[in-house]
Amino acid sequence: MAALLAYEAMQEGAENPIDPKWRPFLAHLVANPPDNIDADAIYQLLLAGFEGVDDESRMQLAEAWAIHHDGGRYAGDITYASLRAIFHAGNYRSIYHRAKNIAENHPDFAVRAMLLSVLADAYVMENARAKKTLDNLKIVYANSSEYPEILYMEAWLALENFRKGEAEVILYRILHDYPSSSAARKASQILEAL
Repeated sequence: MAALLAYEAMQEGAENPIDPKWRPFLAHLVANPPDNIDADAIYQLLLAGFEGVDDESRMQLAEAWAIHHDGGRYAGDITYASLRAIFHAGNYRSIYHRAKNIAENHPDFAVRAMLLSVLADAYVMENARAKKTLDNLKIVYANSSEYPEILYMEAWLALENFRKGEAEVILYRILHDYPSSSAARKASQILEAL
């Protein structure tokens, strides 16, 4: 609750996000964003509280701070938020190696990070690496609750490569095998649009 109040005060201009005292509150919100607040916007506020000549240097400082703050409680969240920021900035070619680093150092974020790398690779026509990454994810995380998202990304990649039939098979599999997943809702929307 305190973090949300601090965020609202920043939005109203009553508090300055550059003040380091707000870092723990903003880190908490990056890790646990309320439904009505964009996590990426919160992350940008957090970055504003770190010195640096550019976003890259501020990201490095934010990630280093997160490792040491509160036993590293928010380290994975902040590092993954940095990856998302780099992706949104269009720096797709640097995503793969950063995502691998996240997967190794923050296992709870491994699937999300590597799926973002698949998307980035697809955007820069690195389709072979994207497929290899997906194939590896399907093996390693076959019993994970995130498996439907892996299948959804596989279907998306198939559509991007004009393999509509293959994509439909995967999407129907998601609907059949994982009907209550968020991937199933997305799969249903895609199938309706095809």
